[in-house]
Amino acid sequence: MRSGYPGFHLMRAAAMLAICLLGSVAGAPLRAAEVPTAPATDEEFFTDTVLPVLRTHCFACHSHDHEIKGGLALDSRTGWVRGGDQGPAIVPGAPEASLLIEAISHTNPELQMPPEGAIPAEELAHLIDWVRRGAPDPRAVEVSPEEVWKEKLAERATWWSLQPPRLTEPAIVADPAWQRDPVDRFIRAKLDDAGIAPAAPADPDILRRRLSFLLTGLPPSFHASIPAGAPTADVVDALLASPHFGEHFARHWMDVVRYTDTYGYEWDIAARGSWDYRDYLVRAFNDDIGFDQLVREHVAGDLLAEPRLDHHAGVNASLIGPMFFHLGEHRHGSSLDFNGIHQEMIDNKIDAFSKTFLAMTVGCARCHDHKLDAISQKDYYALAGMFMTPRWTPRDIALPGANAAAIAELARLRREIQASLAAAWSRETQAFSGGTLRERLRADPEGAKAASIDDVNHPLAKLLEAAAQPGADASVSVPEAWKTAAAEWQATRAMRLEANARFTTLVDLTQPGLPAGWVAEGEGMAHGHVASGTVRVSLEGDSLVAGILPQGYHTHSLSSKLPGIVRLPAPETFPAKVVSLRLAGGEWAAKLVVPQNALLNEGSGGPAFLDAKAAPQWQAVSLTPLKNGVSRVLTEFATTDFNPNF
Repeated sequence: MRSGYPGFHLMRAAAMLAICLLGSVAGAPLRAAEVPTAPATDEEFFTDTVLPVLRTHCFACHSHDHEIKGGLALDSRTGWVRGGDQGPAIVPGAPEASLLIEAISHTNPELQMPPEGAIPAEELAHLIDWVRRGAPDPRAVEVSPEEVWKEKLAERATWWSLQPPRLTEPAIVADPAWQRDPVDRFIRAKLDDAGIAPAAPADPDILRRRLSFLLTGLPPSFHASIPAGAPTADVVDALLASPHFGEHFARHWMDVVRYTDTYGYEWDIAARGSWDYRDYLVRAFNDDIGFDQLVREHVAGDLLAEPRLDHHAGVNASLIGPMFFHLGEHRHGSSLDFNGIHQEMIDNKIDAFSKTFLAMTVGCARCHDHKLDAISQKDYYALAGMFMTPRWTPRDIALPGANAAAIAELARLRREIQASLAAAWSRETQAFSGGTLRERLRADPEGAKAASIDDVNHPLAKLLEAAAQPGADASVSVPEAWKTAAAEWQATRAMRLEANARFTTLVDLTQPGLPAGWVAEGEGMAHGHVASGTVRVSLEGDSLVAGILPQGYHTHSLSSKLPGIVRLPAPETFPAKVVSLRLAGGEWAAKLVVPQNALLNEGSGGPAFLDAKAAPQWQAVSLTPLKNGVSRVLTEFATTDFNPNF
């Protein structure tokens, strides 16, 4: 059946399905005299006479090789017995009661198949006789879609476009001018076969102009450094050496991979890393990086055993290639809230990947086996699984050790400052005797204010507070205050240990190193583990020290400019339903919740920015109830450098 056919009755025709293929002479009488002599057996009659008619006129619309129209399949006995949308198409022994025969006989003006014209009268007679004989059909088992696809794939696998390249001897041509290069020989041979004479050589100025636009996209006036009248070979070399060559050919490649600076959609969020990718392409073309290497970096640049390190640009070039996958559709929602968000992102990646590297429209197989190419629906979802499995997250593309000198200098300065402060604090302990303490309080009355018991200066504040009382004798009040503070600390510690006994420690981040499944990246984490009492040097204002750090990981322990991220394993691997981490942060550091790789997720709990002024808080990570088919919700804690929303 075909849409738009004049007089086509959709409801009726849909049920008649296969009939559309058979066509006949309108009103043809069902006279046995018109039926040819039958073969010896019913099976031979069907195989030799009936099946060729069905295959020629019906299978295009009513077999598993194609889209089955009207619900009727005629490539198996079970197909026509089950029938189409209006029931069985054949009543064995009664051609006058069979919808199939009614349609191909064109006796019903609302149901005439095939719509493009009647089939030959002799073939119609064969079908009528077949039904009158009881519709014998040895095809007892319906062909499964898998078997149909195997046959189809075997046929398509022979297409020339799917054959591996092979060495071919260049054609032999008589003209010596066309024998210098194998490509020339192939071209000249085809010209000769077509009877076409080669065009005359171009004028040098015209040729130079063509080369300039071809290789750099710019007119010759932009390349004034190339001498006038230079040999063509020198002109080509100079144009290939121009930085504009990489810019021009990178633009061609960017058109293929649907380059964009932003993700578009509603909020037009900047595509983080897009400019790095653009510059990476320009450098790759200018540096003559092989196409095979470029493909490896695009498909799996983060997995290469020996990544390509670009020391001139100061980047791990291989890590930039996979940005290609993320230049397309990324929404700021997630499939936790709206079904289909991550499926659309996956489809965009499959579409771009297949068109770029396979020259195929694999996306068609999202809903069914491909109608044109050798791609099954199973292949599509295998690709979808491959693209969904990795973690979509920003990466640090800096060369290993790129900031080593600066980090070493920061660490040296911190050691010097800490040593100087330790000596100063040692001298200050002499103030805790007699009238010297009172003089200190007069000079610094704010020092007597009690701090939280969690603050490192809590004991000092308690001693100053006691000594500041009117009429207090420091030699008496200070020792007593020390005993009181110690008892308070001991009681608080005992209470907290008892409370903590209800919890299980999974990871002790006061010790260096992360357990299996936890991933850290960035120099802030690599150099961020410190011992208790480490000073954090202030980077602004008049203060030398911004604080004293407890033992653990602190991405800003040397500088807040060093990036860091901790990626937790999937929560279903945790031994408990809820896991909590104690952390603090500032400068837009955040907890990122990433459901099904919706890395721009603005709902479903992410991102949650940390309060720079607040004390460390416990952040809970829990199993998210499945919704809309989502089965993986990942959690990351990151500085802004690793936050894709920035």
